Amino acid sequence: MLKVLVRNTVSNGVATVIRAAVNFLLTPFLVLHLGKEVYGLWVLILSFSVSGTMSLLSLGMQAALVKHVAEFHALKKWREMNEVISSTLYLYTSMGVVGAIGLVAVSHFWFTKWFVISPEHASVAVIILDIMAVQVLFEMPGLCFDGILGGVQRYDILAAMEFLKAAVLAGAFAIAILRGGTVITLSILALAVTVIYSSVLLFFARQQVSEWRLVRSVQREQMKSVIGMTKDLLIVRINGIVYNNMDKMIIATVLATALVTDYDISNRIHNLVLMVMGLAGTVVIPAASAAHAKSEHERIRKLFLRGTKYALALTLPVIGALFVLAPAFIQYWVSSSYVHSAYYARLFLCYLSFWGLTAVGWNMLIGVKQTKAIVRIQIVSVSINLTLSCILVRYIGVSGVIFGTIVGNLVAIVPYMRLMIRSFDVTARDILTEIILPTYPQAIVASLLLLLVTRAWPPHSLYSVFGFCAFCGALFLALFWSTGMTRDDRTEILSLIFPARYSKRQA
Repeated sequence: MLKVLVRNTVSNGVATVIRAAVNFLLTPFLVLHLGKEVYGLWVLILSFSVSGTMSLLSLGMQAALVKHVAEFHALKKWREMNEVISSTLYLYTSMGVVGAIGLVAVSHFWFTKWFVISPEHASVAVIILDIMAVQVLFEMPGLCFDGILGGVQRYDILAAMEFLKAAVLAGAFAIAILRGGTVITLSILALAVTVIYSSVLLFFARQQVSEWRLVRSVQREQMKSVIGMTKDLLIVRINGIVYNNMDKMIIATVLATALVTDYDISNRIHNLVLMVMGLAGTVVIPAASAAHAKSEHERIRKLFLRGTKYALALTLPVIGALFVLAPAFIQYWVSSSYVHSAYYARLFLCYLSFWGLTAVGWNMLIGVKQTKAIVRIQIVSVSINLTLSCILVRYIGVSGVIFGTIVGNLVAIVPYMRLMIRSFDVTARDILTEIILPTYPQAIVASLLLLLVTRAWPPHSLYSVFGFCAFCGALFLALFWSTGMTRDDRTEILSLIFPARYSKRQA
């Protein structure tokens, strides 16, 4: 079991980092070759893909499918497993048709009326959305195949497939653009890669679950079992869709699609930090679930306190370094023409500096069955975010939607922290002494020293930017190791790094 867990965790981590690197290299290439307005249009249209608003059609059922496949496969209940898979596949195929029809309707009747798009690009937008409609027909069933592989814990296959998809797509995009291709060419390539990707997922799903057979008639009980688990997950998913996509749509509706490019550059930096937070947070769900099932309250308490401290130790130096180096980072990553986006990136980083307090606890709340409470807080937070974004964007432009995000999350963090204090049996003093004081002062010191160093020796290339980031990270880790960790913490970390040496000492 441990071997499987380590394999899946490492696979996901490596694939996530590599995908981020691929996107990092691809973004400036597309911005500079497509142009500001066309790139902004491309990012806006991607908001309507299955990874964007169209993910609502999954109804939150993918997590339920993973759970049921894992259970029935372990118990060798092949009939029940086949019924669950078949019902989900039929539903996702139907949702794919609904999504495709919806996208065609949007492209031909509403899209160019909703958003501020120049006349010369209006017809291009319609064509791209029509191509994306065909893509949805293959992507939706692919979610079912993805869930099957997740159910049998073959996350290593999924991670490898996602990495290959990102690499092939990036390479195809680069070759197409260099040979004079347009954004329509990119859409066709995305469709082709999606068809191949879904087909390969189907192949591996059949290979890993050889007992899988399509069932024509499905028992209502199996369908109810899958759907019954998805209600709260669906609401969380809706909130996530609104949170991740509404800013781009608001900017394109009120301002212009060209300004979506400015937002997207800063949002890439925002997502980079979220990726680091995610690596630290998601792995605690099964541990919290197991401890909750056994009523091991002290274990849950320690998991929250130590997990959050280490999550912040990973995240805060990244936030500090990017905050100081944001102008130089964007200048050498994309172009000096987009240095003004550093202001937007710094606004994002401001809220992330305190949001790291909830990264581990939020996932643990799912593990201890506090999903309903999460939903209530999310609804309030997203509503405030959406309302303020719609109002402020008219007065202060792109930064208005980011201020909406900051305020929405500031409002949410108070009830989240109260819920975590109550659910994990910790106190405000515990959070101050065991989480905040061991991490935040060290991050502030490291960031201020980085600021002084860069004032004396400004970075002159992307390599020097990375070098300064490494300097900030090393300085923080040194301070955290010496002042933010107890002796027992250091011993435990060293025993993980050098297991042979420390096992001999214990013997």
